[in-house]
Amino acid sequence: MGEWQEHADPQRTRENEHYGFRFDIKKSSAFDPALPVRQPDGSEKRVDVRTIPVWNFDQNEAHTEGLYGVVIAANGDNQPDAPIRDDGMLKRIRSIDWTGPDARHPHRISNLRIWEGHYAFRPHSPNMRMENVRIHHTEYGIYRPNFDNQEFVNLHLSDLGSEPFNRGMDDASAQEGKISVDGLIVEKMRNNAQAHPVVHMTDNNLSGEAECHFRRVEVRDCHPKRAIFNRGGSVRADPFVAKGVPYFLHDHFGPGRHALVASTRAADLYDEAKFQRDDPFTGDESAIAEIDADLEWPKLLDPVDDEPPATVILGATRQGDRVLVRGVAHDNESVAEVRVNGSLAVLSPAAKGVADWQIEIALPPNGEIAAKAKDAAGNAELTPHAGRWEF
Repeated sequence: MGEWQEHADPQRTRENEHYGFRFDIKKSSAFDPALPVRQPDGSEKRVDVRTIPVWNFDQNEAHTEGLYGVVIAANGDNQPDAPIRDDGMLKRIRSIDWTGPDARHPHRISNLRIWEGHYAFRPHSPNMRMENVRIHHTEYGIYRPNFDNQEFVNLHLSDLGSEPFNRGMDDASAQEGKISVDGLIVEKMRNNAQAHPVVHMTDNNLSGEAECHFRRVEVRDCHPKRAIFNRGGSVRADPFVAKGVPYFLHDHFGPGRHALVASTRAADLYDEAKFQRDDPFTGDESAIAEIDADLEWPKLLDPVDDEPPATVILGATRQGDRVLVRGVAHDNESVAEVRVNGSLAVLSPAAKGVADWQIEIALPPNGEIAAKAKDAAGNAELTPHAGRWEF
């Protein structure tokens, strides 16, 4: 992913008034997401389609959007975007239907670029892996996240506004599970308000198991007074549940020397005698301490490749007593082989998980051609794409 030039004129015409990419499935009285889905063996099975992951969202770009660059949501707009100040709101937050893919089949986003927009990227679903994400010159970066089994790898944020890396569920400031951020570059952050640090820390640990893990954090040429980790947001409500969310910084003080950043409002985490301010790395309501305990990097997801590829014949052209057959095969990982009428085709990988292929075969006496693929994990396509051609 190459770099772009300095951001364009902020008054330029929007390329799109709302969304660059939106994957958003909401169960409602008007829509049941349990739908018949074709299985690898050709049968049909009713599946809640919210559990089907975005297998391979790679090398995409969204820019000059009027609203969102990319949205991947599990529950539409059902999550209240308001602080938890009473039991009624806590109950609403706890009752959110976060149906999504599982940890062995997560959403997979890679090599994504978002620039010149308002809300950049909304990872509003559990079980997501996001690798090589670049966000530049937007008001919000990682916005209104779900923060439950989300892995970020190589996240680069530059020239962003008030919320570069939002707290869990935004103003609800709530989190159920764990996240990890392995490689975070923050660059040229222009805002210096204490309420708008780079990483807005989540207040409410709903499950008691929520954690945030960071390592390889690099700060470049930011406003000298802008906090990196702090409580944040236009609305700061006091934590409503007993436990706060710890922010662990692996190797922060050197190899094997780890740090804990805690909100000064997190009664179970913050001890004034042990923590200290580290301006501007921490802010007016956060502090840092070195921790003695061994700290392992969490493995939140365990992706497996247990689905076969899919193959499509795009064309068959007669050339004398031979036929040139061309097609494409797709897999969530990589295509290892394609066979046409039993013979191996020549693969030309076009992109991650996609392979163009072609082969010359003898003219079939009955005009029947069938193509099927196998992936690198050994999953074989059970129902080939087949048809009868008239030559």
